[in-house]
Amino acid sequence: DMIQRRALQTRALKALIIDEADEMLNMGFAEDVERALEGIGSANLEREGRKTQCLLFSATTPPWVKEIGRQYQEDALSIDSTTETGGSRVATTVRHTAIQVPPGPDSKKAILEDIIAVEISKDVVATEEEEAAAAAEKAAEIGDGEEGEAGEPVNQIAAKVLADKKKTNSHMQQKIFGKTIVFTETKREADELVSGGVFKSLTAQALHGDVGQKQRDATLAAFRAGSFNVLVATDVAARGIDIRDVDLVVQCQPPRDPDTYVHRSGRTGRAGRKGTSVLLFDRRESRDIVNIERSLGHGFKFDLKGPPSTEAA
Repeated sequence: DMIQRRALQTRALKALIIDEADEMLNMGFAEDVERALEGIGSANLEREGRKTQCLLFSATTPPWVKEIGRQYQEDALSIDSTTETGGSRVATTVRHTAIQVPPGPDSKKAILEDIIAVEISKDVVATEEEEAAAAAEKAAEIGDGEEGEAGEPVNQIAAKVLADKKKTNSHMQQKIFGKTIVFTETKREADELVSGGVFKSLTAQALHGDVGQKQRDATLAAFRAGSFNVLVATDVAARGIDIRDVDLVVQCQPPRDPDTYVHRSGRTGRAGRKGTSVLLFDRRESRDIVNIERSLGHGFKFDLKGPPSTEAA
């Protein structure tokens, strides 16, 4: 838009960086990207042979991304960083779990908070052990008792920690519950999870296409600061989110394609930290789990589980 309105001069542009190029296609920005590249290409003709360097970063390489490279890059160099992980497109720092739940959206809502509480408690314990090995002084930052008493019903775990966290500061609250991003397919689903009484012990806010830019910025700033625990988002709203300390990603149903799973699960396990990706599915969606495993290849397998139980806590 700025190029078309001549508000942005591209003649002196030395480099153009397009991040998450594959997601731009899925979100309907393909034509915008191509117009921008064409505008920069025209400006290059006026610069006496000097050319703008074009860098494309993409977690996946669908045909559209490859075609962009062929059209707008000369002598392009392709760098595949997945060779460092044995060719896997998903981060090795992420634990991938698929939990089978009873059919119907209400069944997922009923156990969503328990799943988050159980999975976060695992990550907190693991993270604390790593931090203690690297820096002993950090081992005492979390108090005892956040995992609940033996035989305690799983749906009481989050409630107990909530009572404890009211006596502590925001840092301790964040340390206990961490940060979770829950992905939904629609804006309506996101709003229903946040306002429908699903979260009784955790605090949550929604982020989707109907959220204005000012509110979006405020929501993300509050999430980064630990003011609430769960960000419920759609794919469109989550684009460009870079929050390093996300502990858990929950996908309420299998995505439409494996590339979307790669992007969603990649919101955790960043900057060398460990994270967990949980995918919820019912028996009718079992084939989707197999398809994702086959598509990602390189021995990728989900850790298949049932809904959380008292023993899991």
